[in-house]
Amino acid sequence: MIVITAELWRQTESSFALYIDTVHEREIRNIKRSRDWDITATYQKNGNLIGIQWRVPELDYRIAKRIENRINKSVHEIKDTTILNTS
Repeated sequence: MIVITAELWRQTESSFALYIDTVHEREIRNIKRSRDWDITATYQKNGNLIGIQWRVPELDYRIAKRIENRINKSVHEIKDTTILNTS
């Protein structure tokens, strides 16, 4: 199963679309607070909001790409966990 948590793609000649899962509340708050991007779609499953999509102007492509990379890197990092045998 492939988990998509953030994705950026070209929507028109002058804009991109950025999708983010609602699990990443901090990133969503930051975008709403500091960016003037329009929400173009919301994704719901069983009545719960699971994702938000924004229209990103071409001038903000690099900002959106950094957000996408930061989210996907945080999800796909391998964490080193030590398992202790207590028997």
